[in-house]
Amino acid sequence: DTLLRACTLLKEKGIKFHLKIVGVATTESERTYEETVKKLALELKLGDEIEWTGAISNRELPTLLQQSDIFIHDGATNSLDKTLLEASLCGCIVVSSNPAYISLTKAIAPELLFAPKDYEALALIVQSSGHHKVAAEVRDLIFQKYDISTLAKNIINTY
Repeated sequence: DTLLRACTLLKEKGIKFHLKIVGVATTESERTYEETVKKLALELKLGDEIEWTGAISNRELPTLLQQSDIFIHDGATNSLDKTLLEASLCGCIVVSSNPAYISLTKAIAPELLFAPKDYEALALIVQSSGHHKVAAEVRDLIFQKYDISTLAKNIINTY
């Protein structure tokens, strides 16, 4: 609900946006959560601003990301979610609370990071402009660190 509450703040300030929520619930707990989030979106009167796309194929995902300005990820796992990397490499400004992503990017992009569940900080980041330069720096860092040649060398050196 962090994202929805941030959207409410943006709407209250008169900031126009269109939010696409991508994915489909596959487990019972995910379906319950999805229904809770959809109900909250209606309660917060965000129905006109939100599009629920459902499942997107791997083939369609790069195009969707390339058409998007910002990719928001509010996850508290300690693993680096590959969707964060994919979104950055597709040209999105990635805004995240993921601890692994924060450790990767905090030195060059602290202004794109927020604490988990901090919807006020998220809203401030989204309404700010001028993130394209730092997003390009993050993209360069990801490309250098996760380039297939670099990964292959690391695997060979490890084994």
